[in-house]
Amino acid sequence: MTASQARTVALKLYSPLVHTGLVKILGSIPAVRTVDIDGSLSSLALSGVDLIIIDAIDADCIELIRSYCDAPVIGVFTSHIPPSRSVGFAERIDIYESEVSIVEKIRSLLAGGHKDKDADGSPARTDDLSPREKDVILGIVKGFSNKEIAAEMNVSVNTVMTHRRNIASKLQIHSVAGLTIYAITTGLVDIADISNSDYI
Repeated sequence: MTASQARTVALKLYSPLVHTGLVKILGSIPAVRTVDIDGSLSSLALSGVDLIIIDAIDADCIELIRSYCDAPVIGVFTSHIPPSRSVGFAERIDIYESEVSIVEKIRSLLAGGHKDKDADGSPARTDDLSPREKDVILGIVKGFSNKEIAAEMNVSVNTVMTHRRNIASKLQIHSVAGLTIYAITTGLVDIADISNSDYI
């Protein structure tokens, strides 16, 4: 890479020891500079970032990152974390992984070799929602209960719950806040329609 092709890697890590080690490893890769994300994630903090490395316990903030930039996200796993927390990371780094392996993963992602993955490693599915599932998402982000959504759609509560399980499986989003961000960023809902919601 030339100077004009320099890449920026943003770090949001809680352990000073892990942070120092990753900065050293990243320093060994030519034309890579690191920046720290202090405080909350924002469009300003993520502006011009090519790769993000965060502590795996921050998995819930991946949807927020996606609303600001499309840089791949690496999760750093410093302890046993359930597989469900791996969802959304383009790659993972384990605490006992070799430096060579870490550099290889980072180089691959900086070269464009990333696709969002589900927990099983397959590409994340974000575009195969049915019209009824989209209706359920709209109800959820507007703050409606399952019963209210069912009444609005003229279906049973069990049907709404089935749609919710399918949505979570397809999108790998398991929180109302995550669905709200998804709905806004994909144009499924206008932010003005939910501006009074408790979720944003």
